[in-house]
Amino acid sequence: MIYEQIVLRAERPMVNEAESFDEQTEIAYKFFMSMFELPEMFHPKYIPAYSKAGIKEMDWNKDNFCKLFNKEKERIKPEGGNRIFFISTCDDSINTSIWVSIGARGPLFRDYAFIDFRSPDVTEYRLDEILVKFAKSYRDSYGYILVPSMLGDDRFNCHGLKNDNTLSFIHWINYFPEYLLKTIGERRIKKFARKHPGVTYKDGMLRLCDPILDLALPEHLELFNESQELLK
Repeated sequence: MIYEQIVLRAERPMVNEAESFDEQTEIAYKFFMSMFELPEMFHPKYIPAYSKAGIKEMDWNKDNFCKLFNKEKERIKPEGGNRIFFISTCDDSINTSIWVSIGARGPLFRDYAFIDFRSPDVTEYRLDEILVKFAKSYRDSYGYILVPSMLGDDRFNCHGLKNDNTLSFIHWINYFPEYLLKTIGERRIKKFARKHPGVTYKDGMLRLCDPILDLALPEHLELFNESQELLK
């Protein structure tokens, strides 16, 4: 199945102790470096700009990243954390965006990373393996793959926007790190997987359907709704 857009997202609850800006910079830098271990379409090669002419290739080293991250810091409200993103190519038709937000302190914010890409056939890549590497690279976070909902369901819009002229998304594959497995209870997840044919669970990875969910099917919609109860 081909989608115009797929999102990989990883997020962590707010840390108990405020991290220094230097600590945040180190975490973000290591995350972006780890993206070069993924297929090339996920590599953060370019610094984005408002116009195509302003896009610059990123010369990756820690000093250059620190300068850029510090510059971005001045544009954002402190409670929202520090955010920065890069793109994989100057070609808008196949461009991938790789984002990080770190240091959120307000009650409506959380630390996250996400990859937003224009999808070829999703079976071309082992997205489950990519998801695990991606989520582990960002603070060993809860990770999930979002695909567009054909029903206009706005509950899980990846940008937190209402569904007017924006795409809305549904969870397809979930990766639960160790800390979250302890909170939810791994036995509960395994019980859910055994209950539903086609659902698989192994080593923290919950796949709701193979190859992918289609909420136009009543049985898939019911499965999706029940899966969200695991996160409550």
